This record gives sequence, C-alpha cells and structure tokens, in this order.
Amino acid sequence: MKTDRTAKLPPFFTHPIGSLPRPKALLSVLARRKEMDRGRLARVMDDFVLFAIRLQEEAGMDVVSDGEWRREQYIRELLGRIGGFEKCRRYEHQGEVKYTDVVVRRIAATEPVFAEDASFLAGHTDRVTKFALPSPFLIALRYWHVDHSREAYPTMEHFLEHLTEILAREARALVQAGIDIVQVDDPALVYFCDRDLMAGTGSHDERLRRAWSPEKELPMAIAAINRVVEGLRAETHLHCCHSVYKRRSDVTGNYKPLLPAFKDLRVDRVNLEFAYKGTGDISDLKLLPSHL
Repeated sequence: MKTDRTAKLPPFFTHPIGSLPRPKALLSVLARRKEMDRGRLARVMDDFVLFAIRLQEEAGMDVVSDGEWRREQYIRELLGRIGGFEKCRRYEHQGEVKYTDVVVRRIAATEPVFAEDASFLAGHTDRVTKFALPSPFLIALRYWHVDHSREAYPTMEHFLEHLTEILAREARALVQAGIDIVQVDDPALVYFCDRDLMAGTGSHDERLRRAWSPEKELPMAIAAINRVVEGLRAETHLHCCHSVYKRRSDVTGNYKPLLPAFKDLRVDRVNLEFAYKGTGDISDLKLLPSHL
C-alpha cells in the first residue's frame, strides 16, 4: 500500500534495488567479524552504514537503504541469525566446487532478527527508506535437501511454510521499526524463465538440476510472497534478478513465462532486471498485469 511518505515520491523515483558496492575496508571487517569484540564490531558497522546512507543522500536518491552492508552474504546473513543450518552440501557452480548450507534442524528463532538494523536506518535519514528480505521460496529451494533436511522438515513445502511465517514476522518488524518500503528479493522466480532448465536439459549450477514443476511451484512461490507482505502498512516491492555471479547469469530467458502468473501477486511494484543478454527486453512488459 502507498503510505503518506511514499505517496509523495515522484513518478520515476530513484531507489536502490540491490546492495551497494562494498569498499575493501568493509570487506576486511566482514571477513574478521567473528574475531572482533561485539561492541567494537557494532560501532564500526554503524559507521560504515552511516557512510552508505550519506552516500545515497549526496547522490540525490529519493529512497535509501543501508546498502545491505551489514551482510557478508545476502541469504547467509539471515540463515546465520535464525539458526538451524550447516554447511554440508557439496555442489558445483560455474565449474567451481563449493559447499553450501542446508537446513538440518528446525528453526527455533522466535524474534525478528533485522529489526535493529532497520531501526538504525530509519533513525539516520529523513529520506524514504527501503529494506530487503529474501523470499521464502528462494530459501526453501536452495537450502532444503532430501539427504540432510527431512528430519527437520519432511518436505520442501513444510520448510517453505515455516519460512513464510518467519519472513512475515520480519516484514512486520521492519515496518514497526520505521521502514517505508519492504522489498522481497526472489531470483528463484526467474528460474521459471529458463526453458532449458525447465526441460531438464542441464545447468551450470548443480543445485538447479532437479525435477521442476512450474504449474505447482510458481503459484506456491507467489502465494508465499503474498503472505509475507499481507497487511503491511508499507509500500511493497518484488525484485526479480538473474542471479548474476562473476558477470554470468544462472539462467537465460525472457520474462514471458513468468509475468502472466503475477496476476495473483499482491505487491505494489515489481523491479525486473534487463541488464544482461538473455534477460528479455521491454516488450516483455506488455505481459505485466495492469495492477502492477
């Protein structure tokens, strides 16, 4: 919903979609943060975030974020704060062997984990503020695994249900902390745009080699987003990107398979990526439902 503050924004307002580029000094702190005194770390991170806020203000941005500078990695920051995950799944991505977290215990967190970060942002600018959360479907898809997770959550759908409750609580806490725009990030939705991936003909990301069911999973993902933003007294955005890593996208394909399904999406604005070859073009927007 539009609020008194967001209603005053110009028709084509400037706002951050993802994270701000992080300076080397910040990356160094994030790499050492487990070794640092908690009080000192908090003060140092506050200074960095304040710089990110002022940088956006000086650039004339209508909407500002905290740059997502408190997060070493976007999703893992949430996972580390809510608990229940272990790095035990081996996979290959763009030719590199990696290990990723999977859920191995039922998530026990009962309090919002980003409220303090959001309050700091809202308390240090007079601009309209935005804070982003990962989508439940994105986390469920990437971090539930049949070999490791069934004792905690028998199916991915059980995991998705609990994640939706957790992220809806986070979203409400952001608004209570003074955030004006809550954005849900879901690059996993764009997987449904990749015709080869949906056909099961392979991917350079081993985690995506699975049996896909777009007819079931796409409505399920959209329903989870709707539950996260339901009833919020804030403007709500959905951000879909192509999971670019080292200037290479995880998926290829325009938005035509995805946008018609947004007829059931209950957010105020959709932010789509067109920056890379194979991500579609402006003609895709003809398929965007009129309420968006």
